[in-house]
Amino acid sequence: MQQDLRLWLRQTAEKGELVTLRGVHWRVEIGAVADLVGKQADSPALLFDDIPDYPKGYRVLVNALGTPGRVAHAGGLPAELPTLEVVAEWKRRYGSLQLVPHHTGSAGPILDCRQEGNQVDLYRFPSPQWRAGDGGRYIGTGTLCVTRDPETGAANVGTARVMVHDARHVFYRVSSGKDSRRHFEAWQRAGRAMPIAICCGQHPSLLIVGGLNIPYGTCEYDVWGGLAGEPLETVQTPLHGLPVPAHAELVLEGEVLCDQLAAEGPFGEWSGYYSREARQEPLIRVQAVHHREQPIILGVGTARPPSELMTFWSIFRSALLWDQLEKAGVGPIRGVWCHPAAGTRLFIVVALEQRHPGHARQSLMAAAALPAGAYMGRYLVAVDADIDPTNIDDVLWAMSTRSDPARDVDLIRGAWGGPLDPAVGAEGGGLNSRMLIDACRPFGAAASHFRVAGYSDEERARARTLWAAAHKERAK
Repeated sequence: MQQDLRLWLRQTAEKGELVTLRGVHWRVEIGAVADLVGKQADSPALLFDDIPDYPKGYRVLVNALGTPGRVAHAGGLPAELPTLEVVAEWKRRYGSLQLVPHHTGSAGPILDCRQEGNQVDLYRFPSPQWRAGDGGRYIGTGTLCVTRDPETGAANVGTARVMVHDARHVFYRVSSGKDSRRHFEAWQRAGRAMPIAICCGQHPSLLIVGGLNIPYGTCEYDVWGGLAGEPLETVQTPLHGLPVPAHAELVLEGEVLCDQLAAEGPFGEWSGYYSREARQEPLIRVQAVHHREQPIILGVGTARPPSELMTFWSIFRSALLWDQLEKAGVGPIRGVWCHPAAGTRLFIVVALEQRHPGHARQSLMAAAALPAGAYMGRYLVAVDADIDPTNIDDVLWAMSTRSDPARDVDLIRGAWGGPLDPAVGAEGGGLNSRMLIDACRPFGAAASHFRVAGYSDEERARARTLWAAAHKERAK
């Protein structure tokens, strides 16, 4: 896979999938345009340049992974693959993953420019205020936040939103239970500020590893290398020696101040809601800024789904859960889809080939408990192998015609929730519930009872040929 965002931009432009917009303001306008375009079918990537108050070349890229085709391309797959086949390919890669350690060199474009100490001015970069209701400007929405465990030295690369507080400070906001938060708590217990490097612009494919549920102590860069089949080229930040991508665009290096808090937010979350008002969060003192000439901020639209964030996460979370289900011995699984319109977490569909009584229920309970599906889930649906889980019409048809609520619906209470869950939020105490919906044909039911009125694959292929010929004749 590629490692340089600028090469990705050239290739995307050659495909006709990149639109450059000039003169769009960093205050709300970038966010509004990104939201408008991102909800259109086959929406292009958007590169904002000549942003008011900023020199030409200081750019913001949005919607880089806004279509399944570009998600496929970022992973080196054909862009025309059907969505479920893209998921299946990523599942195959996860299933056979061998870590490839990142390679740390002494030089890279990210070290071309540097400001340190009093030279640091975060307002030099066109951080968007995505919505009028947001609490400020967010230099980081498509970030890689690099920290280390103070005891083992293991590096973690996570994703977090990064709001600008003033010219030299940003916020540290990571949910409880995440690896980076564990690092922070360990540094806090030791009474020391936590070193951190925040990458605010990089190749889009690196976003696929920033939010994965992988074993604690495993470096996400090495997972990327295993998926890509090549080591990620990194360099160490000069002050704290944290690994960052050598071809990154913009990196903030500093320390999380354990005892200095300020009001962060609110921010429009992935759910499409403001989850809360401003809240006290730790500050990060930015000690140095490293960047390429004319750096590009990688922004990720977080708005009412479906959104760019949900588009690419639906594919990767689905692939990871599919792999985990098969490794748990629940298969044969024919497909998994974590629906983007439900934030990829709140509506999950598992398609399977039933082999024994209770198989559908088993798949649902496993999906609700395995790492990729355990956090903040809500509705889980099992469907037969003839249903495409990515097709919501197919799924609703199966739910409506093959399940009965009294027989086929179960509840799990006291499951792992979170403060960003709009239906429960902080009032839920970190807990929520799950509805398991068995929308499969009852195991052992007579085949004649669920005989589908339709066409064979050969008949559909013939129909496509006839229609294409008719359409061509009509166009003459």
